[in-house]
Amino acid sequence: MIKLGLILVSLLFASTSYGKHHEETYRGMDLSKNFGIQFEVCTLRDGKSMASVDRINSKIASVMTEINAKGSVLRMKPFYAHGSTSNPGPDFIDLIVAPHGRNRGDLDRFSRHRRRV
Repeated sequence: MIKLGLILVSLLFASTSYGKHHEETYRGMDLSKNFGIQFEVCTLRDGKSMASVDRINSKIASVMTEINAKGSVLRMKPFYAHGSTSNPGPDFIDLIVAPHGRNRGDLDRFSRHRRRV
């Protein structure tokens, strides 16, 4: 019984010390500094699907890589929307996350890029 107690206590201490050494960066962003988040709440047009969005987003991702953008795009697809038949909820939400001050510069470089998306 004492061995079991010691094992449980040591696991507890090991898990708390492991939590203190988590990564401080996410996709090149220093999480100890400020960063900006832009929400894009999107509804698909009639006849369009998420496959259409994915085709466009792969082109956008390649341009963002070429211009060395420092942000990330996170996509959320709601399980349930709180809309009605006359006013449906969004089909998906994109979050653009980047270090503070980079969103604007990245978007400016993206708009001036020679390739059309």
